[in-house]
Amino acid sequence: MAVFTANEVFTDIDEIAHSGDLLRERQTRAEMRINEFESDLAKGHLPLAVAEKIRGNLQSKLEGAIRNRDVIEDFDAVFRSALDRLSGEEN
Repeated sequence: MAVFTANEVFTDIDEIAHSGDLLRERQTRAEMRINEFESDLAKGHLPLAVAEKIRGNLQSKLEGAIRNRDVIEDFDAVFRSALDRLSGEEN
């Protein structure tokens, strides 16, 4: 379940990054998806270790996308916004 959830959220963010919307709109949508993800984790009443594993898996996927040198700069900005939100940083 942990991998599936992280994969699903990452796929959603990837789709947002590649949508034709303006950059700021995509960043906002990605941040909102992270908020939804965090809310779903809380509602799931999962043991802390399980929730942290899911969160860590998603964080690794986002970091990997940012490190991918083939990612175009504005796609990178969307993934960075999602990662910042997941990490608790504000833009």
